[in-house]
Amino acid sequence: MRLKAAILATLMVVTAACSSQAPAAQQSTEADITLSGPVSITLWHALTGPQQVALDAMVKKFNETNGKGITVTALNQGNYTQLYQKTLGAIQAGALPELAHAYESFVADYMKADVVVDLGPYKDSKTNGLTKASQDDIYRGYYDTNTFPQYGNRLLSWPFTKSLAVMYVNNDILKEIGKTVPKTWDEFEATALAATKKDASGKVTRMGFAFNTDASYFNAQVYARGGNLMAADNKTVAWNGKETGRATARRASTTRATWQRASSRSSSHRPRRCHS
Repeated sequence: MRLKAAILATLMVVTAACSSQAPAAQQSTEADITLSGPVSITLWHALTGPQQVALDAMVKKFNETNGKGITVTALNQGNYTQLYQKTLGAIQAGALPELAHAYESFVADYMKADVVVDLGPYKDSKTNGLTKASQDDIYRGYYDTNTFPQYGNRLLSWPFTKSLAVMYVNNDILKEIGKTVPKTWDEFEATALAATKKDASGKVTRMGFAFNTDASYFNAQVYARGGNLMAADNKTVAWNGKETGRATARRASTTRATWQRASSRSSSHRPRRCHS
């Protein structure tokens, strides 16, 4: 019987009983535990390529140097969707790994079966937790996204393969157009338009900016405008508010002014370089 399991894109700890039904919670109160013998734990993850190589190296180093007899076995379970499906199956079978890689939305789903361990006591344990200095080294926003208001503001997952939307610029082009690094969305639009070049026929020869077109970057723009994705009650959406409208309208208007797609390109085409 596996008693605990933790989640990572984020990292989680979960509990599981031997049952064909969704297991009942067995939340640990042993944050200050002193290990008395070897411990083996399994980590399910979705990393591949260089990221998997880096993770395997970290696991190997940890296994060789932790000095407490802890051995971690990291196992790839396919892509994120496959990992999610396998974890749901493991919940039903009562055969969870001790650690699982997951998006925060996955963690919320797993909590419907009440199988995720609150990591707050472990983080703050005087025996095994992190010092204040170590905790302060972690970006505050990462703690926030792993804390779940709908479950009593508990820290149900831990920052692992986290991402942060950033802007990078081409300083040579900024100098050419007489602009500084934009600090507001109005400045960003003006800079992107100024950086765009067209030939005599009106064809765009240099695009003023580039965005990834996935949901995460859209979310980042909403947050950057002071908006929220969920309402305060955490039961209704808030991304249909004025901030979202501004994000959508601004992106659409800037895109129309700076991008030109050939008819042979798909509507999802995006340039390889970001100039502003």
